[in-house]
Amino acid sequence: MITSIINYALFWRLLNIIYIVENGAYIRYQQKEYRIAHFKKENVDGIIRLLAQHQGLLQELVISGTKSAYVLANANPKFIEYVKKYYYRLLQVLTFAELNDEILKFSFNYFGNDLENFQQKLTEKLQGKGDLTTSGHGNFDIIQRGLHKANGLQVLTEEFNIPLSMMCAFSDGENDFEMLSEVGEGVVVANASRAIKEIADHITDGNNNQGVLNYIDSVIKNGWLRVHYWVMGSLKITKLNRRLLLFGRPHTTINFIN
Repeated sequence: MITSIINYALFWRLLNIIYIVENGAYIRYQQKEYRIAHFKKENVDGIIRLLAQHQGLLQELVISGTKSAYVLANANPKFIEYVKKYYYRLLQVLTFAELNDEILKFSFNYFGNDLENFQQKLTEKLQGKGDLTTSGHGNFDIIQRGLHKANGLQVLTEEFNIPLSMMCAFSDGENDFEMLSEVGEGVVVANASRAIKEIADHITDGNNNQGVLNYIDSVIKNGWLRVHYWVMGSLKITKLNRRLLLFGRPHTTINFIN
């Protein structure tokens, strides 16, 4: 749940930060933009129409653009306050039809009892418009076709000659599936979903018990330096202080260690 590089304004004091946001749709290093990929206008309109078919869903929707993130003014006040924790720029609009922005991603919550059926049907209806991903717990993203996190990392492999085989990715959500599958080592925290654990190379402690830091610490102490680049997805990291890449949410950090 992040809209653009603006959302990381508090991190500008740090050096050597490469930002990858919106599942790889926006990539930037200092003043250089490596990618800005946005939905076509007709696909934006089509996706909004599809979501509007589900009662109350637009009131649980955040649309991320290059200028700002957007929610409806008549959304639940508690939802708006929650969203503000993750978005540096958040505008409340009367209707999503008035947006004058390049749209990067849709994020929403669905709490119906037919979650699996909802996901299957929406995936089918989105054909040609976007891809539906989930981190679990009724949280969904609609991203541009093929622009998943592994795709974003591939841009950097070509730009900086960093092989994916030299990266170690950390995750707790199913929306990291491609990323974990492509890197050299895929590590999942203990509190991750069963589906993502099945493709992991290693399982570390839960994210509330500093699982990622514990794993990195053990690798360094044991002298295992075959993997030099650390990629964190959908996890809250508190003490990383080397070269960073930030992916997706403010709590979602990709740590890039030379």
